[in-house]
Amino acid sequence: MMALRGRRITSGAVAPSRWAGISVAALVALTLALPLRGANWSVEHLDGTGDLHYGTSLALDSLDRPVIAYAESLHVARWDGSTWRDEPVGFDECAWYPSLAVDATGNPAISYAEAVTGYLKFARWTGTAWDLSTVDASALPYGTSLALDGVGRPAIAYYDYQNGTVKYAHWTGTAWVLSTVDSVEKGADGVRASLRLDGAGNPAIAYNDVVNRDLKYARWTGTAWAIETVDSAGDVGSYAALALDGAGDPAIAYFDGTQGGLKYARWTGAAWSVEMVDATALATGMSLALDGAANPAISYINGSSSGDLKCARWTGTAWAIDTLEWSAGGGTSLALDGGGNPVIGFAADFNTRYARWTGTAWDIEWVDRLARAEIATSVKLDGAGNPAISYATDDLRYAHWTGSAWIYETVDDVGGEYSSLALDAAGNPAISYHGRASADHLKYARWTGTAWAVETVDHNSGETGWFASLALDGAGNPAISYFDGTNRDLKYARWTGTAWAIETVDSAGEVGWYTSLALDGAGNPAISYYDGTSGNLKLARWTGAAWGFETVTSTSDPGYATSLVFDGAGNPAISYGGASLARWTGTAWQIETAAAGSSTSLVLDGSGNAAIAYVAYPCIFPNSLPHIHVARQLTAVLYRGVVAGLSPGWQSSALPLSAANDDPTPPFPVSTALGSLETDALPTAAPLVLYRVLLKGTLDAGNLLRAVKSGASPGQVELRY
Repeated sequence: MMALRGRRITSGAVAPSRWAGISVAALVALTLALPLRGANWSVEHLDGTGDLHYGTSLALDSLDRPVIAYAESLHVARWDGSTWRDEPVGFDECAWYPSLAVDATGNPAISYAEAVTGYLKFARWTGTAWDLSTVDASALPYGTSLALDGVGRPAIAYYDYQNGTVKYAHWTGTAWVLSTVDSVEKGADGVRASLRLDGAGNPAIAYNDVVNRDLKYARWTGTAWAIETVDSAGDVGSYAALALDGAGDPAIAYFDGTQGGLKYARWTGAAWSVEMVDATALATGMSLALDGAANPAISYINGSSSGDLKCARWTGTAWAIDTLEWSAGGGTSLALDGGGNPVIGFAADFNTRYARWTGTAWDIEWVDRLARAEIATSVKLDGAGNPAISYATDDLRYAHWTGSAWIYETVDDVGGEYSSLALDAAGNPAISYHGRASADHLKYARWTGTAWAVETVDHNSGETGWFASLALDGAGNPAISYFDGTNRDLKYARWTGTAWAIETVDSAGEVGWYTSLALDGAGNPAISYYDGTSGNLKLARWTGAAWGFETVTSTSDPGYATSLVFDGAGNPAISYGGASLARWTGTAWQIETAAAGSSTSLVLDGSGNAAIAYVAYPCIFPNSLPHIHVARQLTAVLYRGVVAGLSPGWQSSALPLSAANDDPTPPFPVSTALGSLETDALPTAAPLVLYRVLLKGTLDAGNLLRAVKSGASPGQVELRY
């Protein structure tokens, strides 16, 4: 197998996921955050970079290793010396305009605008977790700019879009102190405040005064803000970026809206010297840094929303201007390494990227590579727990994790929508898919050990092969459920050993969307699917002689995206419509919803608990991209303890939740579900009875919850968390 190679492409790989059989809507590197949501469910955000036009910010640690914060879903990517490590900040923290700094110990800190609430927020890595705090809940901040003082305390400059002020916030060590620097104009686009701290820790801020159309510079004297106009020749100052040289003298890069170019102003010690750097640039998203000799380097985008990424560097005698990348957007962030070479964080084509000047050329890498996967991907884990993924761009692609890197290959160069992946007993992949560019056929590809063997299964015209779902029987023979778009029917194809046997399963109306195929213990197929005519979620099962049908649920077109599995007892379970779950109890369908979403995929753990991968849009922005989540069904163990020497009664806080007090008298411990009521038959005259709850099989053993007496009945215990 050949690895696909590009311009020093480094995959943003993290440790492979432990989730088996999860199909997601984009090729992603999986990372975890674990808050508890809902009564019986834990909901996790795995990944989803979103619209990266909302900003990137770059800093270098003490070893010159890059760290990049990016939005819309706030993430931090860190280069550890061999690969990029990507992680979310908080849980679905929807962010605008992140600004990143790295403290003396190498821990990142980020200021940002939380997009849902509009608050100015601050996040800091403590060494073990992200600590998030709200800085200003009265502002709608645009263009945050973060700096750390000599002892690591944060300071933030920002434009308050809602109130029309340039503001400054700093952490005293115990609280945030807010101050207004200047009043400009409410609701103005293009206003950015750029902050630096001088050697004494005093702040300096560059910004544009949109009332007077001027570039301004404010510095704290120790008692007040001293404000001066740097450039007033026309409409100037948009996207200002500030740097201070070794003597504390300021330099500012900014856009001249009247002349239409990138300008640079520096304080000579007596006056401001202003010059045009790039007269042809519609410069936005500027970032400025000065080397040890105070020579500037400026990164910027030549375009109002997207365009060429450019870098202008002063050589000592002239400006050297390079074009690095096309279709960049969302601002740039520039730093200089120990050798004075510029490095730039930026976004292009919804990917976070990183550019470094080697001394002779620009080296560009992908940091977070969100493949532009279209219409269904499929993930499986091999015998070693390494993930493998099938997905479609313009081609059908296959990626697998070797244990140290992702290997990418093209399976079919004429399309591959609705791919479904399975691994045989030897770990060889097989994929069913809709061959979009090949007369809309259902196709099947398998790895022979040396090459991909590709064949057409069903070649009806139209949308044949949509919503394909693949399973392998005990002998490794494939079976596929799919939608026949010509006849609008649910169909099923299986390999007999010599040929494909194809049959129509359901033809009553328009049926067969969002199919999911599973084989029971006897190898008999079952298919969950959406009935477009009735709007029902349906299940078809082969009895051994014929297909049997039943409606699982008929509420509000519930079948959008289905995933079917069998539990250890042979009972079917179906996830649908995001993180809704239908389970057959043996007599009826039990239905519950953990979260709304789409593109669902279901697995059951060894205890029968459900885990559902699904796609949601937590950040409601223009061009917002989906985030991948996992909802996990939680069970718990309820322990009872009788504690001697304490007065009778119930306690709800500061309980001694310890295994030393557990009473093993049956029926305790009890396996139960969170949010349920459990009855304890202890007589009311018993000594003080305490309860503790331990989550089962999903979180660390130290995750203790509490149980208290319910008001519903004297003998009932309510599980709380």
